[in-house]
Amino acid sequence: MKKTISAWFGEYWMHILIWSIFISYEVIAIGLLVGDFGHPVNYISHYILTIGMFYLSALVILPAGLKDRNAVIWKLPLGVMFLFVSFLLTNFAVDLVMIHYKFAIRAEGFNLSRSYTGKILYRWVYVFGLSTAYFFLRGFIAERARTAAMEKQRLEKLIEEEKMKRSLSKAQNDFLKAQINPHFLFNTLDFIYHSVSELSHDASEAVMTLSEMMRYAVDSGELEETVVLGAEVEQVEKLIYLYQLRKEMGIPVMTYFADEVMELHFIPLILLTLVENIFKHGNVSPDSAEIQISAVVENEELVIETSNGVNLRPKPASSGAGLRNIRDRLRFAYGADVDFQSKLVGDLFKVRIAIPLPRIETQEERKELLTTNLN
Repeated sequence: MKKTISAWFGEYWMHILIWSIFISYEVIAIGLLVGDFGHPVNYISHYILTIGMFYLSALVILPAGLKDRNAVIWKLPLGVMFLFVSFLLTNFAVDLVMIHYKFAIRAEGFNLSRSYTGKILYRWVYVFGLSTAYFFLRGFIAERARTAAMEKQRLEKLIEEEKMKRSLSKAQNDFLKAQINPHFLFNTLDFIYHSVSELSHDASEAVMTLSEMMRYAVDSGELEETVVLGAEVEQVEKLIYLYQLRKEMGIPVMTYFADEVMELHFIPLILLTLVENIFKHGNVSPDSAEIQISAVVENEELVIETSNGVNLRPKPASSGAGLRNIRDRLRFAYGADVDFQSKLVGDLFKVRIAIPLPRIETQEERKELLTTNLN
């Protein structure tokens, strides 16, 4: 209860202070002017009416009357008239009660006369004017607050875009640094392929597969581009082939890629990095749990899932940077709607990515926006 009162006072202390000054000034000034002070109950009753009329006007009548521009010509005058008549009749009723209980002295011929109405009208115009000023001041302060909030939101958006641009620029620079003369690399791999083709069919096939994968990675290096997901699936199968070749086909792998995902345009090196991460950090021994890799459409979302055994002796260099990079790239490309989960379930490490299809289908718009930001 104390907290509620304290919070209320903290919010409305300025109103309380201003009304206290206003009432004190009127009571003292008028009392000194006429040479007489009224009964406190009489003052309290009439100031309750005055304050009530003030807030009724500012918070109800004026907002309702000015809300609809087409109806303001009749709504506002009707509301103002209702307010005045209510104020007049309520004041008259209070005066009758004050006189009856002798909290005020009855004047000769006291009734709802023209002079009494004129006195209340003067009082009403005075208070209504203050109420109108408060209404517009309140609207001005609220508009300034909205403008400040919008400006803050705009600045935060600019800062976020600048962070994205810097992150993307860094990623591109890192990628370019990694491309140490790719033509030299491909020529070297081609030389090795021809040199070993007659000696070992498996070795030559491994070199050719590696060359094709490296070429795909280089060609897909610009992060704002998209590729057909089926093209990346081919590279995943080549990566699995290379690791199977190294382990003499001893790694248990199960893949499933639904037909409807194969033609989706998607940012590159996501699926490939996920699979590479399995072989780099997971348990891929022949007797380990089966590696599962899938991409399907469920509930209007592209869902990519991987599952692999946990490496009981992880490499010290494993920091999760690969998964963080995947998550950041996905959220940069497709927004906050991306659901990225990676967790341990028993002795399995599972990754699940879900992206709404509308986000993927509007990738061209994102691509144009990204191009504009980079320029």
